[in-house]
Amino acid sequence: NEFLLEDVDADGDTDIVVGQDGLVWFEQQDDGYFLDHPRMLSDTHDLPLDVGDFDGDGDLDILATSYDSLHSETTYTPDRLVWLVNDDGDFTIEDPVPVTAIYLETFAATADVDGDSRLDIIGVRPRFELLLFRRAEVGYRVETPIVSNVSSFDDLAIADMSGDGRADIVSVLEADGAVQWYEQLEGGEFIGSQYVSTNLPQTGSLSTILTTDFDQDGDLDVLATSMGGNRFYFDIQTGASGLVDEGGELLLFRNEAGRFHREELDSFLAYPFGRTSVALGDMDGDGDEDWVIFERAVTGLQYQVAWYENRPGWEAVRRETSWQFEETGQPLPADVDGDGDLDMTLVSSYPRAPRFSWYENLPSVGIATNQSELVEEAGNVAELRFQRGGGGPGPLDVEFDVSGDLQWLADYELAGAASFDGSHGVVSFGEGQSEAIVTLTPVDDDDVEPIERLEIELTAPGGFAIAPQSRVEIFVASLDFLGDYADAPLPYPALFADDGPRHLAQGPRLGATRTFELNALSTASADGDGGDDGVTWPALQVGATAVLEILVGDAPTGARLDAWIDFDADGSWAGSRERIATSWPVVDGVNLLPVPIPSDALAGETYARFRLSTSGGLLVTGESDDGEVEDYRIAI
Repeated sequence: NEFLLEDVDADGDTDIVVGQDGLVWFEQQDDGYFLDHPRMLSDTHDLPLDVGDFDGDGDLDILATSYDSLHSETTYTPDRLVWLVNDDGDFTIEDPVPVTAIYLETFAATADVDGDSRLDIIGVRPRFELLLFRRAEVGYRVETPIVSNVSSFDDLAIADMSGDGRADIVSVLEADGAVQWYEQLEGGEFIGSQYVSTNLPQTGSLSTILTTDFDQDGDLDVLATSMGGNRFYFDIQTGASGLVDEGGELLLFRNEAGRFHREELDSFLAYPFGRTSVALGDMDGDGDEDWVIFERAVTGLQYQVAWYENRPGWEAVRRETSWQFEETGQPLPADVDGDGDLDMTLVSSYPRAPRFSWYENLPSVGIATNQSELVEEAGNVAELRFQRGGGGPGPLDVEFDVSGDLQWLADYELAGAASFDGSHGVVSFGEGQSEAIVTLTPVDDDDVEPIERLEIELTAPGGFAIAPQSRVEIFVASLDFLGDYADAPLPYPALFADDGPRHLAQGPRLGATRTFELNALSTASADGDGGDDGVTWPALQVGATAVLEILVGDAPTGARLDAWIDFDADGSWAGSRERIATSWPVVDGVNLLPVPIPSDALAGETYARFRLSTSGGLLVTGESDDGEVEDYRIAI
């Protein structure tokens, strides 16, 4: 199921050439749909290999393998190369190569090897000879084999590895587990192999070789992948033997003055069947090559697609997709819709029904922050990082809105935006700029305020997607506010971000001590703030009534208690019988609170919340002008 993506009819859009049950090309129409043309070759083994102007008439021709009628699965009879000459969208078959000895199971590649502005062909024939078919005035002529009698080739590529302006050849030798290249000399001859690496896993499965200037230092590096497989091992000392899963590797060989240094981009032992195919393309539009892989999923028999973002310093960041297939396939990045970025195209080889699909690469904008919690008096600053990917390098304006408790200029200042009026703003990306930073600085005022929240949300311009997120939240605390917060664990609301309960640390209190914090200190035992000493618990029995002792201080004129127990232990105090006190009047000293335990209460550990205040009527969440909140882990 080889396939190629090229503008075959030279009308400015991408067409598809597919080999499966014959060789056919699909012409992209103005509406984005594809029109299938009559088959150019009709056998199931016909495969397209490359597209290029082989006859020099200005249009694209197709190089393909054509099934030989003598082909046998047992004798491995080779197939022939054919040349499909393009005549204004109609193709005629010619035999450009004077040898019917090209293995279908191996590879061929095309390039202007001799620098005469005409495409030559590199191919493999029986006895695993690497041949150069040099373009002549009429057809091609075969040259002396570049290399003979090697065990087998897994893949090959044509590239100027030596930087002398001449095309060299890079190959993967399966049985040798080696990546090597053959240098072309000034007279057109190729000298013996020079090893890039001799220690690729020898799994007997397909390895892929790709060349490009990954580090953008002016020379070509080599990317190699190998599929996983089983390797036989024998331990001389113990005599143990067996098969071990090799897993697989994604390796980069960095070219430094002709010497190659191995960089392991990803060891994918978690993927026992390894990568089935890989392709290169600048998926994020940042000017360097990323790579796309089609691989067996970790679980099950499905296949999945992922791509690796190429970042400076040899960092390869894996980007997952949600696309899953029941069969293996081949990725090929291409600008299918002509909008200037690379889309993801895939051909999957479901038996007797190959499927071509493409996924549009939408440019994206997003926002992130380096710090979401600030303190007025600390002088710390939050960076709002507006990011964009794809969509071309030109200028771009992105709008954003701000809402929440904080007031612009009175509570915070914003710098770096193109414009901002307190609720709506615009951030501008310059030419080639992928990130714009806006800074948010709290104003240290004299107001006594609890934690306040601010939300910044961007709006994607037309044709842009949101990635990774469209909004961030910033929380600003003040040391002027001596607040008491809850400490029950999630999913109970305790943190300010969840509107957890908070009391200004003044007025009536529970027990002998009252602590204050900048935010909730949630723990599994509900004892994070260390000041929960206002309730004395007797044994709690399902179906019985327990009497709690509530110790109240600093309440000369009395206070009010609101309290809850999570009787069904579902992580919520919203049950109809779970509120055990509603503005219950208390006085300084010990107060006795009778609590009926429902007959259907769940035995075991659960949590309780007590809130004391002057006014009462509090909920399990929200702010209070005075008092204290205490959470408890209890047992029924």
